[in-house]
Amino acid sequence: MKDFTEKQNSLENQRFQITTVKNDLKCTNVQSITKDKINAIVYTYNKDGRLLAIYYNGRSKKAKQHYYYRTEEQRAERIEDYFKNLLSWVKRDEEAKIKIGNQKEEMINKIQVGTLLHGSWGYDQTNCELYQVVAKTSKCKVVIREVLQKVVKNSEGFDCCDVTPIKNSFIGEERSGTISAYGIKLNRCCTLSPTNETQKHYSSWYA
Repeated sequence: MKDFTEKQNSLENQRFQITTVKNDLKCTNVQSITKDKINAIVYTYNKDGRLLAIYYNGRSKKAKQHYYYRTEEQRAERIEDYFKNLLSWVKRDEEAKIKIGNQKEEMINKIQVGTLLHGSWGYDQTNCELYQVVAKTSKCKVVIREVLQKVVKNSEGFDCCDVTPIKNSFIGEERSGTISAYGIKLNRCCTLSPTNETQKHYSSWYA
């Protein structure tokens, strides 16, 4: 806690120096304003009869905004709006984290040993990847292996068709994977999510 406090004090001193000393500002009446749960600070000061405010977010030494105002009321109102906007972003981030966490728990429960997985990738064609979970080594860690795919009858078109996975018809080597809120990332272009033996998946190619 001491180290954190010292670092925080050092950062605030640097910001204070930037606000009051840089470019020979000759400021007066310097004050700092913070709000609970918001990682930001606003310095207000006066110079040459003008009312100014300089805004910082997080641990950045670079100011986010730097304005002057006609009246104390206008400055106070803008500062209040600034913190309200930041608080709305904080709430959105918290809600998004909760949503992602819930989605991950759902995906963890869906993906068990024996679960079939599908993913696709490709720009001018659609390549289907079909896998099966062969082991679950921890809550989020699994071992997967590719399975054969079967062309759905009467689905063939011009360089395309629908395919389904064939359970327990393994090909290739085992590989490890990690369960996320969206499934299991196979590579940077493809994420696998649960499927079943009857669900059809579109596949296309160039002859």
